[in-house]
Amino acid sequence: MSFFHKNSPLTKANFLPITEQELKWNLYVTGAGFDDMQPGRSFVNEGRPELYRLEQYKNRILPEYVFIYIVDGAGQYISDMGGSLAVKKGDIFILFPGSEHQLIPDKDIGWKDIWITANGPYIHSLTQNGVLDPRRPIVSSLATDNRIKSRMERLCRKVLDSPQVNSPFYAEDLLGILIEIGACQNAPTPPGILPPLNEDKAPTSTQLIQSACREIWNWGHQEIDIKLLAKKLGVTRRTLERYFNKELHRTIRDEIHRCRIYRATTLLQQTNIKIEQIALMAGFPSYVHMIRVFKRTLGKTPSEFRS
Repeated sequence: MSFFHKNSPLTKANFLPITEQELKWNLYVTGAGFDDMQPGRSFVNEGRPELYRLEQYKNRILPEYVFIYIVDGAGQYISDMGGSLAVKKGDIFILFPGSEHQLIPDKDIGWKDIWITANGPYIHSLTQNGVLDPRRPIVSSLATDNRIKSRMERLCRKVLDSPQVNSPFYAEDLLGILIEIGACQNAPTPPGILPPLNEDKAPTSTQLIQSACREIWNWGHQEIDIKLLAKKLGVTRRTLERYFNKELHRTIRDEIHRCRIYRATTLLQQTNIKIEQIALMAGFPSYVHMIRVFKRTLGKTPSEFRS
């Protein structure tokens, strides 16, 4: 049955409960839904936690991956990693964790989409190894066939039909989608998509910052040695810190804290895991350290945030 018919709602979303069990899996689905963005309408956010809400022309940052399939219509996907790209019927595009992005449906025709949110070490490793590339976030309609569409629709339906249940079998469906997307991503670059960076040329400061942010958001749940991070990117720590201050007006440590706060607030909102355990899962050295960062950044403790 189609998600979109005369009497269907304009949007429907379900964010699955994430427990300690799901966090042990290498790959897990966190939610799914669909949107009917009609011409001239602003975003409808019914059923979405505040973290996931969309506003036209306003940037948003998420702590996990989102896969969006355009069922009909067209628009723009703008991100700080991939730039401004046109999306259309038949495209699948990826929102990457830690990337500032905007979704702008065409004001004359709008768009209809289905989407899946996911996380886990396996999917981060695909980004780390270049299988999923933030500079090439779109799987073109030339490569998107019925296999990906049917997999997306099937998984989305399962998640919407079982609002209080998560399952490792969802990850099995997601794995099939990732395999299809990975195969498309490693095909020749479609027209209109930004090419990979030229490794023979020295990267610009912006490219270095983007690479550093990807490393932080992919591995922020682990200890990050800033000196080793800079070495991996081929610059000194002092140079990397100077670029951060110049372009982002914050320090590398601030960015690491931003990443960990997003992870922690998501777990606080969506799970009943003990706060002490969330601190370690999000990458904070200790619960006490997380309290200090929360107070300084959010003006409240993790307990106060959860309540």
